[in-house]
Amino acid sequence: MDVRAIDVIRELKTLRQGFAFGDPGVTKRIGPALSQCAGVTSDDGPNQQSRKIYSFLLRMAERLPPAAAELSRWGLALERGSGWRLERRVKHVSRTLRCHPRTVHRRLNSALEHLAYEITTSPLAGQHVSGDGPWQLEWLKTSVLITSSQVEIVEERGIVSRRDGLVDIDQSYSLADSYIAELDFEVLRGGTRLAQERLSTTRTGFRVRLSRPLQQHEGHELAIKVVMNGGTMPFYVCTPRYPCARFELTVRFAAFRPGLLWVVDNELPLEVGDPLRCDGVVRLNEEGEATVAFAGLEANRSYGLAWLDRMTSHQSSVGGI
Repeated sequence: MDVRAIDVIRELKTLRQGFAFGDPGVTKRIGPALSQCAGVTSDDGPNQQSRKIYSFLLRMAERLPPAAAELSRWGLALERGSGWRLERRVKHVSRTLRCHPRTVHRRLNSALEHLAYEITTSPLAGQHVSGDGPWQLEWLKTSVLITSSQVEIVEERGIVSRRDGLVDIDQSYSLADSYIAELDFEVLRGGTRLAQERLSTTRTGFRVRLSRPLQQHEGHELAIKVVMNGGTMPFYVCTPRYPCARFELTVRFAAFRPGLLWVVDNELPLEVGDPLRCDGVVRLNEEGEATVAFAGLEANRSYGLAWLDRMTSHQSSVGGI
């Protein structure tokens, strides 16, 4: 069925009553709209239903502006006020904000409406159980620094487990040209690098041991650093295997200024970097940086920036998920 925001709002307002997620019988007040968005199936028992929806709502709340996110957590007892009835949670927030409880109720209604809109417009809603991959990318924020001697990439990413007991994840990066042979990987936060290997002449992979095991639909954050020595590259793109909520990319050109810089938006992977596909020229700021952002990325399509560098004859590129 098509999930409407008005249905999700009604179910969220019902869910917040009493102890909300602090109630052992909370699944009796979980409606069909939220169940579908969170990927609940007919085979899930009450505990698994509750865990799926709890994790899903917590991730959706994290996308909201800070004030709305905090109100949503208190309203639904998501890591806030567990074991407290709604009236006690509202009184606590009213003392914190120094406003009347009636004002808190109005703000809570607004926050839940915002949360419902986020849920019903998310490309991930209801899609967590399809496919056979063990995990999927939910969001990605990347900074690329290109100097005269190397390319340094720092990625902050949010992933979602697609199965119970996820411990390791495999990641790979593709180079458009095998001239630049080596990539070095380092996990900065959220796990430990286990292994790295050359998968083909243009692709390198590595495995990360997560800092904790993940259950199905549980989210986790990682920070990864990739260094490519001895060359440059003509583009950086994200090509997710599954729909991805958002991607933000900043590229800083410290060694040169590209002759042409353009946006890659929903392109076929094989057409990335083709100047004939140039649509949407980007200008650098005074620091030599360009930033682009995308929302609602489709599976197996590429998003990012591409450029022409007339200073080098051998070029390579990195693309990952």
